[in-house]
Amino acid sequence: FGTPGGVVNNAGIVRFGPVLDQSLDQWRSVVDVNLTGTWLLNRAVAPVMRGQQYGRIINFSTVYAERVGPIPESAYYAAKAALPAVVLSLAKELAGTGITVNAVSPGVLRTPEVEAHFRARAEAARLVWRDLALDVSFRSVAPVLKAVDCVFALAPAAEKFSQQSARALRHATGERG
Repeated sequence: FGTPGGVVNNAGIVRFGPVLDQSLDQWRSVVDVNLTGTWLLNRAVAPVMRGQQYGRIINFSTVYAERVGPIPESAYYAAKAALPAVVLSLAKELAGTGITVNAVSPGVLRTPEVEAHFRARAEAARLVWRDLALDVSFRSVAPVLKAVDCVFALAPAAEKFSQQSARALRHATGERG
């Protein structure tokens, strides 16, 4: 297939549960995939891209990188909070090389694991489970906008658009996440 012109890293796992109920192995598995895995992928593709003087690296983070979300999962929040520092650091290191490094931060995505967690919470609270409630709470334009962010960030025209400029743009427009 040749050399990569763009890479989208969307790997991530979560292990639901309060801090006091999690083992060190559970903590490490989440941090290894969500943070160390991101670092390893970026480290693997950056030299190839630097050699071709072109590349686009996009890493998926979360809106919970800046705040704790509704689900008890400290390892996930810690790993995702560290991810922007990795992205910003690499973006700065590669500035001027033709390579951009960015992160997109979607909200909660409906996965089987997330749905099972919310279903269990509803049952524990003796609430009537309705798929519609989950559909409404998870349905928004955010996933579409994040996909548009990815397509734009992969484009050759995005040569000056790296993580630092993305943050400045969000700040200027008042956008969160």
